[in-house]
This record gives sequence, structure tokens and C-alpha cells, in this order.
Amino acid sequence: MTQQKSEEISKPDLLIFDGSQLAYASGYKNQNLVYKQYRTGILYGVLTTILSIYEKFPAKEVHIAWDSLEFNLRKIFDSEYKSNRIYNEERLKLVEDITSQIPLLRHGSQLIGIYNWEFPGFEADDIMHILAHLDKEKRSVIVTTDGDLLQSISKSVSIYDQRKKIEIGLKEFQEKYKIQPKDWALVKAIGGCSSDNVKGIKGVSSDTALKFVRGEEIRDHQFEKIGSDKGIATIAHCLTLVKLPYRVVVDDYEEVLLVFGKSFLSRKSSTVDLDAFIMFCRRYGMQSFLHANDKKMKTIKRMIENSKQ
Repeated sequence: MTQQKSEEISKPDLLIFDGSQLAYASGYKNQNLVYKQYRTGILYGVLTTILSIYEKFPAKEVHIAWDSLEFNLRKIFDSEYKSNRIYNEERLKLVEDITSQIPLLRHGSQLIGIYNWEFPGFEADDIMHILAHLDKEKRSVIVTTDGDLLQSISKSVSIYDQRKKIEIGLKEFQEKYKIQPKDWALVKAIGGCSSDNVKGIKGVSSDTALKFVRGEEIRDHQFEKIGSDKGIATIAHCLTLVKLPYRVVVDDYEEVLLVFGKSFLSRKSSTVDLDAFIMFCRRYGMQSFLHANDKKMKTIKRMIENSKQ
């Protein structure tokens, strides 16, 4: 898959990050980074990654989406959701580091004009999808390695995989998968998602699910499984887990989503303060952010300036 070179996509209106994913990646990579009494690996790693990617996508607005720390609506709907994740001593320590550093990260990033979003019960995926689609006239780049977000792709929304350094737009998605992005959730519901412990239909792989959604021929016994009463019920159950955003079971869901969206639009940051950010960096030992001629500081100033346009 080739990287998209479109000028419109490379300079989006919104650049949206999966904060939870970045925090875990930075936590593993920088787990021994400490300044005085502060553990700063996640703080340093996430901000460095955001600035690096911003150089490639100098957007007007930068957003970080976070998983809800209060509760998870999907786990309430299905107790097996993500239950396959093993929390050994190392992972529990990482979770503790993330929990302690997220408030610092939110505060520091807000000082340079980055918006932070968390909504009770929702995951970062839900928030990223909603943000990217609130205004279809605006172009958005979602930064994530999570394949679930492929369903968010549209004419105005692309995905940037920071691990592979590949941007996937509508054209690239259609050329590779031969379906529309809105049908990606159905592929995941049928074929399952092992990382989230979404089972899908037993005996039907993701490749087979993709063929089925394309309308291609598959084996008779697999076709029968998908079309059986049990198969249809399984697909409906799994779609609730994998489709974005999560659909709250209320009488007027669309109104809830509208209010949710308006809450984003109304909460514009008024806390941009470069001097305060410099003091913040000094306090937590992030000296590499402070040099006036350093690439990081130049990028920060550019980010602040772009946010004012």
C-alpha cells in the first residue's frame, strides 16, 4: 500500500490521536525514564510522538482521545469483551504508571493547544470516530495502529499507522479490501477480533468474512453458519461491540450523539500558554523541548500558531 501524497490530506483540519494506545507504547519503551521523584516515560514519549507526527500533518487542531477510566459500556454489554488480556505484574505496573501520568500529560498538552477528550463509558475509538465525522467539510487524520478504525475512513477521513508509517485513505482502502469502509465492522463481526476477544462466528476466519462481505463464493458449510439463526444472532451481538461509535441503548440515540458532539465543539481550549509549558517541561526534566532552535520547540510554536487560524 502506497502512502497518500494528497496536499489536502497532508494538511488536515484535525489530527486525532489515540491517547491510550500512545500511552501504552510509550510506557513500554520508556519505562525506566525518571526525573527526580517523577516517572516521566509516558509524558515524554507521547508528547514526542505527537510532535513528530505533527511535522508530517500540520493540522489546525490536534486532539487526543482517551478510553473512559470510569467504566466501559461494551464490558457491561458483554463481560467477555477484552477479558483475554492478561494483567501480570509488569502490565499492572504499566497501568499504574499510565494512570499517574495521564493527568500530567493532559495538562501539559493543553498548554500548547491540544484538546483532550474522555467520555464516560466510551473508548478512545468511539471518540476519534465522532470527532472525525462531526464536520464532513473538515479533513481529519486519525493516528492509530488499531484496525477497527478502518471503518472510520471516508472522503474526508484517513488513517495514519504510525508503526508502519502508512496513510490509508478511501482510495487505498477500497483498492486493498474491495469493500466500503462502512462494511468493515461487518467483516470484524463475522470473522471476530482476537485482540478484543470478540469471537465472531466459529470456524469463519477474517479472510472468509471479507470474501463473504464482498459477495464472493465461500464454502457451503461456512455460508450456512453465517446465514443460520445462530450466526445472525452472533453477528448482531458482535456488531454492537465492533461498530463505531458504540450505540447507547436509549430511546433517542441520535439526540444523545448530537449532544455528545456539541459538547466537543463547545469545549474549545483557552489554556494555551507557552511560558507555562516551558515551566512544565523544566519541572519534569524535558530539557529537549526547551531549546529555541530545537525542532520540538519550532513544532510547538507552529502548532500554537496554526490553532489560531
